[in-house]
Amino acid sequence: MVKKKKKKKEEPKYLVLIPFVAVVIFLFFLNINLWNQRKITEEQLESVEKRLEEISGKEYLEGQLQGKDLEDEIERIAREQLLLRREGENVIVISREDPEEDESEEEEEEEEEKREGGGGFWEELKRAFSGE
Repeated sequence: MVKKKKKKKEEPKYLVLIPFVAVVIFLFFLNINLWNQRKITEEQLESVEKRLEEISGKEYLEGQLQGKDLEDEIERIAREQLLLRREGENVIVISREDPEEDESEEEEEEEEEKREGGGGFWEELKRAFSGE
């Protein structure tokens, strides 16, 4: 009796390849998804960097303007209150006299003269012609 050789059931080769191909396809789509997310993130980063540059530039300019305003204000105060001047400039001081203050000073002087004895002949003559 001759024994018949049992044929082994051969598993098809494509069954081994299917999981391998499935993993490759999965990794490929995962890579594409990650690439798209990276692209979006890079665009957002560029946008934020541009905005930061704009803000930094504006803040720098605003700081310069505020510094300039501060310098101008200090110069104005120095000119007005301390009577400082730039080279080649002349300072002219115009004082404002308060008319009420002048009248009260004159009245005090007249009263003092009256107390001292009338102020003499010339003072009496001035008063007569001034209408007092």
